Amino acid sequence: MSLVEARGLTKHFPLRSGFFAKDRRVVRAVDGVDLTIRDGETLGLVGESGCGKTTLGRLLLRLTEPTSGSIIFEGTDISGSKTIGPEIRRRMQMIFQDPMASLNPRKTVLEIVSLPLRIHGLAEQDELEEKVMELLEKVELTPPSLYVDRYPHEFSGGQRQRIVIARAIASGPRFIVADEPVSSLDLSVRAQILNLMRGLSEALGVTYLFISHDLSVVRSMCQRVAVMYLGKVVELAPVEELYGSPLHPYTKAILSATPVPNPHKSRSRHIVLLGGDPPSPVSPPSGCRFHPRCPFYTSQPHPRCASQEPPLATTGEGHLVACHQAS
Repeated sequence: MSLVEARGLTKHFPLRSGFFAKDRRVVRAVDGVDLTIRDGETLGLVGESGCGKTTLGRLLLRLTEPTSGSIIFEGTDISGSKTIGPEIRRRMQMIFQDPMASLNPRKTVLEIVSLPLRIHGLAEQDELEEKVMELLEKVELTPPSLYVDRYPHEFSGGQRQRIVIARAIASGPRFIVADEPVSSLDLSVRAQILNLMRGLSEALGVTYLFISHDLSVVRSMCQRVAVMYLGKVVELAPVEELYGSPLHPYTKAILSATPVPNPHKSRSRHIVLLGGDPPSPVSPPSGCRFHPRCPFYTSQPHPRCASQEPPLATTGEGHLVACHQAS
């Protein structure tokens, strides 16, 4: 059963070179994405920097207004109105990449974590401290009495991210977009935060969109993975199938560049090198957007690749790919 759906979702940012400029070009950050996120799952979203991952996550939460397309949340189209009602907003939250930047340095932990409770009327004034203590227990900041009256600068990076997570779950959300939630943390702390997020998903029934460029983290965290390239989803599959049998040449390339802990496998594996730089999202190539860098196309050019945009089509059980030559 789906919890969130995107249909033909698009976000174009106008490009302006000056106050009186007549430049009508746009940055095609997200350009016609169809995506379904199932209730209770963790869906990974990967791709190189600038491919539109963060913009897509913000669109699904309606933190950014879509240019076109629709967003369905719990069976309700939330893309038609300029504002979302408080009940829907309560059930959709975000965990940001930089915990320090997302916490008000002038507020205590009690004030920060209790904010969603106060906004949505989920606790009376005399209940706030007790509720915040419970939330800090859930994110393993114990004993919570040591933390409630302290400020963000008094914590480590991992502790700050736990505070961010406590604030995110305070309103009882169904859906959380986690945008690179562990990329700024040390490796040992990263594992602890990932285990915490898994436990909260199981205990609270939270569905995640997990955005990351770290493919090893995505593999350990997610049930399915979507791969983005230049504003479009080019492949989507169950995690082990995607990592074991990738179909899109871009997916093969980024997986081949992922570090392998086994030195023997690392030396023997074939790394796919992509030619050139990623095209500009202002003027993407015609046809398949990946074709100028695609090993399939450069070795055996096919006219469809340069002229026809491949649809995201099913090739197997839950495995979708947008490629004319995938096999």
